[in-house]
Amino acid sequence: MRFLTKHPASLATRAIGIDRFLGLIIGIAIAFLISAWFLPMMSVQRFIFWQDELSFAAALLELAESGETGLFAILFIFSVAFPGAKITLAFLLWRRVDANGPSLTRYLGMIEHFGRWSMLDVFVVALSVVAIKISIVADVEVHWGIYMFAAAILTSMFVVHRLTRMAFAHS
Repeated sequence: MRFLTKHPASLATRAIGIDRFLGLIIGIAIAFLISAWFLPMMSVQRFIFWQDELSFAAALLELAESGETGLFAILFIFSVAFPGAKITLAFLLWRRVDANGPSLTRYLGMIEHFGRWSMLDVFVVALSVVAIKISIVADVEVHWGIYMFAAAILTSMFVVHRLTRMAFAHS
């Protein structure tokens, strides 16, 4: 449980107001992200009688099974690994990193780096929906997975924003 232990000089020990709940908010962001991977994101109806529900995890599994390892790797890295790393680093920054030490700015830089790359998945999902929407032979219905994904992104952006403000206020 060392991972959960607070550093005596962490941002978590200095948090006031809403920032005291950042650990809980990070947990909520993780729950949103994991839900987004497994909940159906959309239904694609082709012709009148064919309908497929698509979740991100099912799409990744389908890519792996069909031998599309390059596309699988790209989507896994940018939609699973980077967002997961970003939220994990945010938790470590909030709870485990010495707010007075040099590693604070290094962690902020890493979070910013992972955050930029993890936004690629938003672009991929948006392109998929648009591509299917403009197709004449398919109709797309959006499901809860998309909303969970958006909630995960917005929640993690809020967390990073608050952590950055706290870090600059205490440095």
